[in-house]
Amino acid sequence: MTSAGMETQVDAKGNMSTRHLLNAEINGKLYNLASDRQTSASRAGWFHNGIYPCRPSKHGFEFEYIDDKGKLQHVELHIVSEDHQR
Repeated sequence: MTSAGMETQVDAKGNMSTRHLLNAEINGKLYNLASDRQTSASRAGWFHNGIYPCRPSKHGFEFEYIDDKGKLQHVELHIVSEDHQR
C-alpha cells in the first residue's frame, strides 16, 4: 500500500471535507482507495508504505494496522477506482 495524497471536496453547502487517498495491490489488481469522511485527518497518517492484512467489505476493503500505542485497529477504505489485473 502506498499513499497517493489528500483530496479535498466541497459540498453544495460549502462544507469542506478532506480524505486520504491510497493505492493498493490486492490479489494482483490495483485499487485507488479513500478513507470515508468520518475518518479524521489526524488518523490519515496510519498507513506507511507496506503490506497490511485486509478483507473485502461492502464498499471496499477493511484493513488492519497497529496504531501508535501498539493497539490493533481496523479501518474501511472505499474503492475510488480499480485497474485491470496485472
